[in-house]
Parts: sequence; structure tokens; C-alpha cells
Amino acid sequence: MGYKAFTAPHITERAAWLSAHGLNVTALPPAAACSDAPLCIVHSLAEGELPYHVPSRIKTVGPMVLSMASAAEQDAELVQWLTRAPTVIINMGSIFTWDSAYIVEMALVLKQVLKDTNVQVLWKLQKRPDLSQDEVIAALAPVAKAIEEDRVRVSAWIKADPTALMETGDVVLAVHHGGASSFYEPLS
Repeated sequence: MGYKAFTAPHITERAAWLSAHGLNVTALPPAAACSDAPLCIVHSLAEGELPYHVPSRIKTVGPMVLSMASAAEQDAELVQWLTRAPTVIINMGSIFTWDSAYIVEMALVLKQVLKDTNVQVLWKLQKRPDLSQDEVIAALAPVAKAIEEDRVRVSAWIKADPTALMETGDVVLAVHHGGASSFYEPLS
């Protein structure tokens, strides 16, 4: 889909116009650079693409993600915790920050999920800088009991990289922001 999206006539025409007017278009995704390449390898899965013709010189190779070390090497205690129950990981990336309203909404959803299933939850929650710790605690009220029981873990950062956590086999669901790496990490 990336190749098709960035080589579509309306995109290439806009890129040409921007370039002709002295504007830098090198920030276009790598797929756009494939137009003249004899071979282009893309971070994609043919099965996950929309049905359209892809030139034979475009090769989809699936996820290109790499764990730097096993999850146990990165955070042995967390890996031990993961083995207790099927685990849901919530990771909205490095840039997203949670405000009170988002925290409350996710906590309400998790409260229901925890009631209806036997999963546990690892939640990477980077709060907005203007949000106090007391406000975070208040927003987490719907899952306070689960946090106290260590069925929900909330942390601003997760030491082990996401791919390594997925490789443990204990993660049953990854909730993420939809970025390419976050999309492909669970598939790897």
C-alpha cells in the first residue's frame, strides 16, 4: 500500500511541483524513491495490502524489526510476570502522551476486559507533562484494584523492546497507535 500510495499520479505530481518550486521533497517515504530503482525491498506484507498491481521489482519482505536481546536478558522480572497470564500490551509509542480523559477511557475499557477475561495488562503510560501524578492516580481509579493486585502494570517506560516481548509468546494482544513498527512488531 505504501508503494501505491506514494507513487500514485496525484502524489508524484505534487512532489514534482514542490521540487520545481524549490521545496525539499526528500522527506517522502522510501516507497516514493522506488520509482526508478531496479529492485526495491519494502517493509510490508503482500497479504496485508490492498489488491492492486505491484511491479515485479518491488519485493515485500514483511516485518523488518529486530529485538536487540531476548526479553529475559533485557528485563527478567517482567518476563517472569508475563508468564503468569495471557498479556495485553498497550504501547502508544514514544511521542504520544496521555491526558486524564484518555487515561480514564482506557481504564474503563480495561476494567471491562479484566472482568470478562483472564488477561493481565502491561500499559506504557507516558503522561502529559502538565498532568500531576495525583491526577494520573485519580484517572486510573477504574483499575486501581487490578494495579494493586499486579494484574495491571503501568509504567512510563518499558525496558524490554516490544519485539522481544512479542517473542516471548505470552502477549495475546498489542494495542498501539498504528505506526508501521508498532503494527509489524506483533507480526514478527
